[in-house]
Amino acid sequence: MRKNKFKLNIGSILEAEEGAHVEFDIDASLKLDDKNEIPLTAAVQVMKLQHEVNVTAKKFTAETSVICSRCIKKFKQKISIKLIERQFLFERPRVVEDADDLYLVDMKNATIDIAELFRQELLLHFPLIPLCSLKCKGLCAVCGKNLNLGDCGHNHDVDISSIETQKPLLKLKELFKQSQNGKTTDKQTKSSTKPNQKKI
Repeated sequence: MRKNKFKLNIGSILEAEEGAHVEFDIDASLKLDDKNEIPLTAAVQVMKLQHEVNVTAKKFTAETSVICSRCIKKFKQKISIKLIERQFLFERPRVVEDADDLYLVDMKNATIDIAELFRQELLLHFPLIPLCSLKCKGLCAVCGKNLNLGDCGHNHDVDISSIETQKPLLKLKELFKQSQNGKTTDKQTKSSTKPNQKKI
């Protein structure tokens, strides 16, 4: 069984006086969902306070695969967070305003699990509009070619009145299907008409 590097034994901190702390580096992969694991590194400090332990993570960096919103190419996106800080309480409070932001110390086993803390921070810092490059030229609105790989010869200053006839999103739809299915499909859907039936 693989050791959980995000589950920390803090027994020595709990037995020490207030203000006692430990520092260490984390270099591990965090399971973001059922399919994806993200490698990350961070400098972590755990400090004992009066009613909780304070956890800070500095120099947090992670790398994940995302799809460019312009050219739909998969690329590696680096995520950097200067400071992450949360308190892990010794006891559960009577009133909990936000259960998703509540972290508790496992007093029975003298451990804390910082995996969920890192997971939430990663989701909060995911780019809303991923770009492989600020200079990404995207796809041709006419043929769907990735313009970063070269010019296709089409006029990219498309007149609005011609959009209906050129149907620029049709090629994008095909490319999206290819990326989902992993297959190339150039078949066109044929429409069939039913014969008119006379009402009796």
